[in-house]
Amino acid sequence: MKKWHYQRSLLSMALLLFSSLSFGCASAFGNQNWKWFDGTEKDGLKNLQLDSTLAHKNRPLPYANKNEVIGSGAFNYRIQGHETLLLLARTYDLGYNEVSLANPKMDAWAPKKGQEVFLSMTHVLPTDIHQGTALVINLPEMRLYHRRADGRLETFPVGIGREGFDTPISRAKIIRKKSAPSWYVPASIREENPKLPAVIPPGASNPLGSHAIYLSLPGYLIHGTNKPYGIGRRVSHGCIRMYPEDIPRLYTSARVGATVAIVNEPAKAGWFGDNLLLEIYPGLPTRKKGEKETTPPQPMEEQAAMSIRKALERRSGYSAKIDWDLVRGMARAPDGIPRVVGRMLVGDDVKQLVPVRLIEPR
Repeated sequence: MKKWHYQRSLLSMALLLFSSLSFGCASAFGNQNWKWFDGTEKDGLKNLQLDSTLAHKNRPLPYANKNEVIGSGAFNYRIQGHETLLLLARTYDLGYNEVSLANPKMDAWAPKKGQEVFLSMTHVLPTDIHQGTALVINLPEMRLYHRRADGRLETFPVGIGREGFDTPISRAKIIRKKSAPSWYVPASIREENPKLPAVIPPGASNPLGSHAIYLSLPGYLIHGTNKPYGIGRRVSHGCIRMYPEDIPRLYTSARVGATVAIVNEPAKAGWFGDNLLLEIYPGLPTRKKGEKETTPPQPMEEQAAMSIRKALERRSGYSAKIDWDLVRGMARAPDGIPRVVGRMLVGDDVKQLVPVRLIEPR
């Protein structure tokens, strides 16, 4: 796949209209007219300009406590005749789930020429990142977040365990890393496919891909893949899969001994300036380490409210007005698109500091 080259010029890193962003791009599909999302097509990210240094190839960003959203905004890509949603997902370092959720009526394999595909490359940070965990894998989102040793953030889409081989909710540490790993096939997998050898050496046929990161959680790895279209899907026997072009980056930046949290956080709320964004994915049945049975997802409205409350607690001492009608609508139809659902009341909005409270819309 050809690399995408781009140049961007940010006139401001604050909340401005998207018209202030000048952007040029040349792609493997030819010249593409980019249209930055202004809130009209998908009713979200309205008038919000994010730090676009985290673009297609995922340049790590500085972590600032004030802003809890990373990414490069969102735009509509116009199909030129030969792309699939899976190809677009990989090109823009998104999981298949992220693209398909945002475009539910589109044929993933044969979208029509001229159709516009909505691509959101904005991500609200999961709670554990704020609490100091180095590497967080959010199962419903199928996305990994990593706070590097230098404090900068990077994020990658992942594939997770399929039904019956669910990736467990757990906490672990990175215990070792291996380039060009051999795969020692577990007995349970050989029972499914007796033709598999006991060991698969490094190479194109190795499901671990080019690099593997081993966790203190026995039998579970973060690794590359020889089947990249499984990213953003529940396809593995429990391991965390990454695109072949992404795993070398994480392999280099992740340190042995780093803390890892595998979490179930379908609803994430986070601040960008004084704006509160909410991002919701469909809930997944999950299981904790050591459990055999899965637990069904909690009601999404409850999870969204809990996420919003946590975000408000991180801004202790201020009040915020929340659009609960929008929150409920997002909970009923989760699509993974971040939307501004609230605003902190500061300055002329509030005469004095009061304890955090949720203000229902009038």
